[in-house]
Amino acid sequence: MGHALVDWIHIGSVVVAAGGVALIRFVLMPAAKGLNPDSAKILMASVSRRFQGVLWTAIALLVLTGIYKVANGRPLEGAYGVFLLTKIVLAAAVFAIALGTTLPHRLLEGMQQNRARWMIVNLILIAVIIYLGMWVKRI
Repeated sequence: MGHALVDWIHIGSVVVAAGGVALIRFVLMPAAKGLNPDSAKILMASVSRRFQGVLWTAIALLVLTGIYKVANGRPLEGAYGVFLLTKIVLAAAVFAIALGTTLPHRLLEGMQQNRARWMIVNLILIAVIIYLGMWVKRI
C-alpha cells in the first residue's frame, strides 16, 4: 500500500471520527434537548448505536495506519520522536475516552453520564494531535 493512500486513510479516519463527535456534541445533543425526554433518549440511543460502528472502524484504521506509518517512517529520535510519541500518547487517551463514552458497561456509567464534557475534551485533544501532526511533518 502506498504512503499516500495510508496518509489519506489515516487523515480521513480522523476527519470522520472528529466530525461525528462534533456533530453529535454540538448539533444532535442540543437538538435532542428540545424533544420530550423519551423521544430524546430514543434518538440519542439510535445515533449512538450507529455511530459506534463508524467510530470503532475509524479507531481501528487509525491504529493500523499509525503502526504502518511508524514502522515505515523515520527513526523515533530527537524532536521528531518527542512530537510523534506525544501524539501517540494523546491519541491513546482519545481512543480511551471514545470507548469509555460508547461502550455499554456499568463501570463506565460515570463517563457516559458526563458524555458531553468528555466529547469536548476529546475534540480539544484531537485539535492538539492535529497541531502536533503538522509539526511532525515539518521536523
